[in-house]
Amino acid sequence: MKNVGIVCEGPTDYILLQSVTDYVLGSNNHYKLLQPEPNLMGEYGNGWKGVWKWCADNALIKGQIMKEIEPRLDFLIVQMDGDVSRKEQISHCWCNSNTCVLKGIRNPLDCDSLGKTRGGIAR
Repeated sequence: MKNVGIVCEGPTDYILLQSVTDYVLGSNNHYKLLQPEPNLMGEYGNGWKGVWKWCADNALIKGQIMKEIEPRLDFLIVQMDGDVSRKEQISHCWCNSNTCVLKGIRNPLDCDSLGKTRGGIAR
Protein backbone atom coordinates (compact mmCIF):
# COMPACT_ATOMS: atom_id res chain seq x y z
CA MET A 1 0.00 0.00 0.00
CA LYS A 2 1.28 3.43 -1.01
CA ASN A 3 0.35 6.96 0.06
CA VAL A 4 -0.59 8.95 -3.02
CA GLY A 5 -1.27 12.68 -3.28
CA ILE A 6 -3.45 13.89 -6.13
CA VAL A 7 -3.69 17.33 -7.74
CA CYS A 8 -6.43 17.29 -10.37
CA GLU A 9 -9.22 19.28 -11.98
CA GLY A 10 -12.23 17.93 -10.13
CA PRO A 11 -13.83 15.23 -7.99
CA THR A 12 -14.57 12.90 -10.91
CA ASP A 13 -10.91 12.99 -11.97
CA TYR A 14 -9.93 12.17 -8.37
CA ILE A 15 -12.15 9.06 -8.32
CA LEU A 16 -10.89 7.88 -11.70
CA LEU A 17 -7.23 8.45 -10.77
CA GLN A 18 -7.68 6.39 -7.60
CA SER A 19 -9.05 3.45 -9.58
CA VAL A 20 -6.38 3.66 -12.28
CA THR A 21 -3.58 3.94 -9.70
CA ASP A 22 -4.89 0.97 -7.70
CA TYR A 23 -5.07 -1.07 -10.92
CA VAL A 24 -1.54 -0.13 -12.03
CA LEU A 25 0.02 -0.69 -8.59
CA GLY A 26 -2.02 -3.83 -7.96
CA SER A 27 -3.19 -2.79 -4.51
CA ASN A 28 -5.56 -0.53 -2.61
CA ASN A 29 -3.75 2.65 -1.67
CA HIS A 30 -4.28 5.60 0.63
CA TYR A 31 -5.13 8.86 -1.19
CA LYS A 32 -4.88 12.51 -0.24
CA LEU A 33 -6.72 15.07 -2.40
CA LEU A 34 -4.54 18.19 -2.51
CA GLN A 35 -6.37 20.08 -5.27
CA PRO A 36 -9.21 20.92 -5.76
CA GLU A 37 -10.54 21.52 -2.31
CA PRO A 38 -13.44 19.15 -1.56
CA ASN A 39 -16.09 21.87 -1.79
CA LEU A 40 -14.59 23.33 -5.03
CA MET A 41 -14.87 26.80 -3.48
CA GLY A 42 -11.33 27.15 -2.19
CA GLU A 43 -8.45 29.40 -3.07
CA TYR A 44 -7.73 27.78 -6.44
CA GLY A 45 -11.13 26.61 -7.63
CA ASN A 46 -11.37 23.65 -9.96
CA GLY A 47 -10.52 22.91 -13.59
CA TRP A 48 -7.23 23.31 -15.37
CA LYS A 49 -6.71 26.83 -14.04
CA GLY A 50 -6.99 25.49 -10.49
CA VAL A 51 -4.33 22.85 -11.18
CA TRP A 52 -2.08 25.40 -12.86
CA LYS A 53 -2.48 27.93 -10.03
CA TRP A 54 -1.86 25.28 -7.36
CA CYS A 55 1.33 24.15 -9.09
CA ALA A 56 2.55 27.71 -9.71
CA ASP A 57 1.89 28.82 -6.13
CA ASN A 58 3.47 25.74 -4.57
CA ALA A 59 6.44 25.21 -6.89
CA LEU A 60 8.94 27.03 -4.69
CA ILE A 61 7.75 25.43 -1.46
CA LYS A 62 7.05 21.91 -2.78
CA GLY A 63 9.62 20.36 -0.45
CA GLN A 64 7.98 21.93 2.59
CA ILE A 65 4.50 20.91 1.43
CA MET A 66 5.58 17.33 0.80
CA LYS A 67 7.10 17.07 4.29
CA GLU A 68 3.96 18.46 5.96
CA ILE A 69 1.51 16.01 4.38
CA GLU A 70 0.63 13.15 6.69
CA PRO A 71 0.99 10.33 6.06
CA ARG A 72 4.12 11.04 4.01
CA LEU A 73 3.49 10.62 0.28
CA ASP A 74 5.12 7.96 -1.85
CA PHE A 75 3.75 9.45 -5.07
CA LEU A 76 2.28 12.72 -6.27
CA ILE A 77 -0.02 12.62 -9.28
CA VAL A 78 -0.71 15.89 -11.11
CA GLN A 79 -3.46 15.59 -13.72
CA MET A 80 -4.61 18.17 -16.21
CA ASP A 81 -6.76 17.39 -19.23
CA GLY A 82 -5.08 17.60 -22.61
CA ASP A 83 -7.78 19.90 -23.94
CA VAL A 84 -6.03 22.88 -22.34
CA SER A 85 -4.27 23.49 -25.66
CA ARG A 86 -7.54 24.18 -27.49
CA LYS A 87 -7.98 27.77 -28.57
CA GLU A 88 -11.26 28.31 -26.80
CA GLN A 89 -11.84 31.93 -26.01
CA ILE A 90 -13.44 30.98 -22.72
CA SER A 91 -10.23 29.21 -21.64
CA HIS A 92 -7.86 32.03 -22.45
CA CYS A 93 -9.04 35.48 -21.56
CA TRP A 94 -11.83 38.01 -21.32
CA CYS A 95 -11.15 39.52 -24.73
CA ASN A 96 -13.40 38.89 -27.72
CA SER A 97 -10.92 36.93 -29.84
CA ASN A 98 -10.55 33.16 -30.23
CA THR A 99 -6.87 33.65 -31.02
CA CYS A 100 -4.92 35.17 -28.15
CA VAL A 101 -2.73 38.03 -29.36
CA LEU A 102 -0.74 37.77 -26.11
CA LYS A 103 0.02 34.04 -26.41
CA GLY A 104 3.57 33.48 -25.16
CA ILE A 105 3.67 37.00 -23.71
CA ARG A 106 1.10 36.87 -20.93
CA ASN A 107 0.26 33.99 -18.65
CA PRO A 108 -3.35 32.87 -19.36
CA LEU A 109 -4.03 32.84 -15.62
CA ASP A 110 -3.36 36.57 -15.49
CA CYS A 111 -5.31 37.29 -18.65
CA ASP A 112 -8.66 37.97 -16.95
CA SER A 113 -7.75 41.66 -16.74
CA LEU A 114 -7.77 42.07 -20.54
CA GLY A 115 -11.36 43.07 -21.02
CA LYS A 116 -14.74 43.48 -19.46
CA THR A 117 -16.74 40.95 -21.48
CA ARG A 118 -16.68 37.26 -22.20
CA GLY A 119 -18.86 36.08 -25.04
CA GLY A 120 -20.71 39.37 -25.09
CA ILE A 121 -21.70 39.11 -21.42
CA ALA A 122 -20.60 42.02 -19.23
CA ARG A 123 -18.72 40.97 -16.11
